[in-house]
Amino acid sequence: MCVHSQHAAAQLTTALRCFLLLLAAHLLAAEGYPISAQFQLLTCNKHNGRQLFNLTGAPDNWIAFRTVAEGGFDPDGNNCVDCMSCRVGAIPHLWYCPSAGAAQPNPGAWTAATGDQCAGGKCPPGAIQLKTTQSEACFGVGDLVYGATAFLKTCNASDSAQLWHYEIPSGLLEIHGNRSLCLDGGTPLNISC
Repeated sequence: MCVHSQHAAAQLTTALRCFLLLLAAHLLAAEGYPISAQFQLLTCNKHNGRQLFNLTGAPDNWIAFRTVAEGGFDPDGNNCVDCMSCRVGAIPHLWYCPSAGAAQPNPGAWTAATGDQCAGGKCPPGAIQLKTTQSEACFGVGDLVYGATAFLKTCNASDSAQLWHYEIPSGLLEIHGNRSLCLDGGTPLNISC
């Protein structure tokens, strides 16, 4: 009987640990975008503030690829996606947006191209290509799978892992090759117990 009780207590302890880990992941997801957060593909969820973006145009034809302050998720809606070193292979992260009216776009500035304007060929209908203003590199992911990390790739309009579909009403950026997956800014991956 005593051994049985110890086994039940151990199972309860394990279950409690799993519950606390899942609760912590949920609370972190509700906090908004942490500065320096990297980006990955997760299942699209328009209620997850870390998946909402705003492609805001600027007078000199570059965009600020901004986070969206929806429902208090992001305490600073003026954060942008910074291209880091802006070279192929660099891992973009969340940083502060370029100054309004800046003479030169900085690493937080991107151009959004469609159709014939895409670098490395013609984008398919409905797809956009996000290219840093600092080099010939485009924002993409390694693969069209859950949890894929975002990084800069050589621009290629036929690479479905660097083409996006922007949902204007919601602010979601769906990966064009698998529209059930969206760009996400730093949400912890699901923890499996």
